[in-house]
Amino acid sequence: MSVKQKWMVSCEKFLTGVAVLLIAVYFWQEKGLLYDILGYLELGCLWMQETFSHIVNPDEDWVLWMPTAVCIAIPVLGMILFPEPSRLSRYIIVAVMALLHTFYILFRTFYTLRFTDVGSGIATILLWFSEALLYLCSLSLYIQLMFSVDRKGMADLYEKTILSGDYQPSVDVFITAFSEPLEMIRRTTVGCQALDYSKKRVYILDDGNRADIKTLSEELGCDYITRPHNAYAKAGNVNHALMKTDSELIALFDADCIPVKNFLSRTVGFFQEKDVGLVSSAQTFYNGDMYKHNIMSLLEQSNFFRHTQSGRDRFNALLCFGTCFVIKRQAIEKVGGIPVETLSEDWATSIKIQAAGYKTYMLNEALGAGAVAESMGEFIQQRVRWAQGTLQSLFCSTNPFRIKGLSFLQRVIHSYGIMHYLINPFLILIIILPLFYFFFGFSPFYPSRGGFWIFFVPFFCFNALGISWICREITSKLSALIAETFMSVPLSIATLKTLIKPFGWRFRVTRKGIYRSTAVMNWILGVPLLFFLILSIVGVVYGYHTRFWRASEELFFFLFIITAMRMVFLWVGLYASHDFPQQRKAMRFSHCLDCSFAGDIMIKGETADISESGILMKSSTNIERLNKNKRGILSLNEIGIYGVPARLVRIQQGSDIAIIFEEMPLATYRRLIEFLYCRPEQWEHSSNLDIKVARAFKNAVSWDKILKNRPLAAKRGK
Repeated sequence: MSVKQKWMVSCEKFLTGVAVLLIAVYFWQEKGLLYDILGYLELGCLWMQETFSHIVNPDEDWVLWMPTAVCIAIPVLGMILFPEPSRLSRYIIVAVMALLHTFYILFRTFYTLRFTDVGSGIATILLWFSEALLYLCSLSLYIQLMFSVDRKGMADLYEKTILSGDYQPSVDVFITAFSEPLEMIRRTTVGCQALDYSKKRVYILDDGNRADIKTLSEELGCDYITRPHNAYAKAGNVNHALMKTDSELIALFDADCIPVKNFLSRTVGFFQEKDVGLVSSAQTFYNGDMYKHNIMSLLEQSNFFRHTQSGRDRFNALLCFGTCFVIKRQAIEKVGGIPVETLSEDWATSIKIQAAGYKTYMLNEALGAGAVAESMGEFIQQRVRWAQGTLQSLFCSTNPFRIKGLSFLQRVIHSYGIMHYLINPFLILIIILPLFYFFFGFSPFYPSRGGFWIFFVPFFCFNALGISWICREITSKLSALIAETFMSVPLSIATLKTLIKPFGWRFRVTRKGIYRSTAVMNWILGVPLLFFLILSIVGVVYGYHTRFWRASEELFFFLFIITAMRMVFLWVGLYASHDFPQQRKAMRFSHCLDCSFAGDIMIKGETADISESGILMKSSTNIERLNKNKRGILSLNEIGIYGVPARLVRIQQGSDIAIIFEEMPLATYRRLIEFLYCRPEQWEHSSNLDIKVARAFKNAVSWDKILKNRPLAAKRGK
């Protein structure tokens, strides 16, 4: 029986079970049994509430505030006194986070459930189930955060054998390309050719069979592989290249991902251990600052690689992220090549290699940088594809729960990825369940001021501050809550569609290099958020005027606080659903270098920033009479760029001169790319994410960026 037939049989059984359950509920209701059951449940909850009231007196406010004050003070003091948490403090922080979360879910289970009527009973069960699923998902995350591994010391030792020549296996560098812009592929290829490793061979794997890419490979002097079709997308592309090559190791990069020069010397040495099958590095994004106005793009600068991946390494449950990694040919051939069953071939690859008995290591260093999706539609499309590919694994040979060879903890860690997407429909439930109370009076839980202050607030505060302490980013929890709200609808649709129809979805490459001159709202993303926002506002207003008719006026204020927070996130999500003006095609880097421009007169100064297309020069030379569009020769002696034909295009603030390159020899272009993108450790010192998120959040609340950009766009049109 095929996978599809098994799935159809399972659906039939499920629908039959639902039908039987509905019939049973109908007869129970007719006989009063359903109400009897609800009555017994309600009596049990009342007994728990009465018991709790003897333990805690809600009137003693100082008692209620103490757990919250302690849970705020400890991590705050810890962040001030010990900005870099030690291994012991990490254990303690995560253990307390898990303990407080457990206390909260027990409190919700035994004290707050409400079964006064059928509507309240259903709302109570749905909300509790959502929180229970989030709790199980969090347990896996806590394990990953607690047991992190730092392999930098091992990399230092192994690098010596590489540099001395004692160990230098052959490496084929694969650059997978399909429809990406030509300049992006050129930049990445030059970066890969700059790798400081003698026994390497660079290949462009062109799955688009484009003549201009073949010409580019001839120009740059690298190998070119294509195929007559593009079946199985990236996985099929790599598998086809594996049959055409014969190196011991393969380094794989997406068309937008540029490695630093010491990428291979830092990663290849680990393969001296015979059972190591894959080594991955941390990933960052070279164009993150270009889109700093959009809070969703900032989430690309997340702590996933820095913390959870290091925790996965401890249990050999690493998640391969599809680019910027090295894999052993023997390992990938042993598992039959890159898996083609799912859209997430990278995750499937790591599972199969681990199940085959190979180790997967994470080197927590940013040894390469990629391009973040510029369009919010592409940003979400990328996540939808990840969701589809991850959930498809449940229906094929890469299912982490069934595949042979994985340990129990490996299955637990890998289950986090699946549960991360399964909870999305329940995140929508958390948004809309308070509305059932505002409109219909259904109570999703029993309100308790004492329980709120003793269980929920300490758990929430310590969880947010604890994660911030571990990740060293104050805004990480805020960013996560905004992202959950923003992406819940499209990811929920993708989750349900994949569970109903696991296969048959078309692979689509995330488009990069999209540039706009106006602010445009993505209505597919924005309309659901706007709908929930309007519904929440109407619900709160209606609930306020009818609160005296409800079972508990106190419950209204609890739900009002929760809904108000979600309304802010929905508002920020509406802002984030806009694609903002972005006309720069090349990333600008701030560098202060001596430079000169020789035209009619010699202008000397220092660079303010540099890109592939030109520079911004600050000069003390009198340039008031200098006209634009003057041609001359530009030199940047410090990085070995001499006499490049260039043109002056703009003078601003009297001393700032914008100059663009007109022609650049290939050798000069290589030096420029190596300087801008390939210097070791240059991506380790990224700017503070807190400042970026805070600025983006401020813009989102006021919509300042949108209001400013629309008039500017209109003026440009004129």
